[in-house]
Amino acid sequence: YILPMHYLTDNPWPAMIVLGSCAVAALLTGHSTLAKLAPVFVGCGALVYVISQLVVSNREQVEMSANQILKGLHSENLTAVDRWISENSPGLGETARQGLKQVRLEPDFHIQSVILKSESDAGVVVQIRANGKITTRTHSITHRVAELWETTWVHESKVWKLSNAVRLNPLTHQPRSTFARR
Repeated sequence: YILPMHYLTDNPWPAMIVLGSCAVAALLTGHSTLAKLAPVFVGCGALVYVISQLVVSNREQVEMSANQILKGLHSENLTAVDRWISENSPGLGETARQGLKQVRLEPDFHIQSVILKSESDAGVVVQIRANGKITTRTHSITHRVAELWETTWVHESKVWKLSNAVRLNPLTHQPRSTFARR
């Protein structure tokens, strides 16, 4: 089994901690042969870190695209939102329009996590968890919400664009209506 590259590029710290621990253990053994391996372990840890900074994984690119959509929703700039939606999914833009007619996202509403579920030639599927305050437009009531979406992204025009989004219950992970209150 080969470790997928995104485990090293998205979060290099576990590998760096293991390699650093190996370096310390090699030094503490007191054997000169093992002590000579310590710089190798430190060098490998540094290499993992440098690679993680240079390589931008598909998950990270999708996260950047998702944040651009969120930025457009915050500013209520639907033209900016539409730039990040696939040409084959115009209904998603209309869903955004309907959503913004009902609520306003407050400045603290943010993406909490982006988790890669699957990756193929057709695109990537990620779960996006977001939370923060929203204000309903009909009653001007502000409350905190937690959102979970399973999204599909396709690579178009050299960027990742949203092609499908299913709203999930944050606790059960079961699909729910896009405009359901709970």
